Amino acid sequence: MGDEWIMIHAIQRSGETVSVAFSGLLTFHSRETSEKLLADINDQLKAGGNSRLDLDLAGVEALDSLWLGVFVRLYRRSREFDVHMRILKPRPEVRRLFQVVELDRIFEVCD
Repeated sequence: MGDEWIMIHAIQRSGETVSVAFSGLLTFHSRETSEKLLADINDQLKAGGNSRLDLDLAGVEALDSLWLGVFVRLYRRSREFDVHMRILKPRPEVRRLFQVVELDRIFEVCD
């Protein structure tokens, strides 16, 4: 078992926006992928010239506490670089998780 449950499409940069699209199950089984993602996005933020980080969760079926922590770390890191982070198009069950743990009060969650 491992990262076969998750797909992270290429990190893309368009103008001042860094975008990442996810699909599948974001779970503890994909922890190696999460660390690589954090490092890759950190490199993008360090490169400068960014004003927004968009995380597209439209294809995410479910996520667990590991990934909630990843999103918190990305949020903190993006703020260090004065970059606005948004969670885009989460399915209702994923959006509900953000609401239950009150991360929707911290992150901008967009349909």
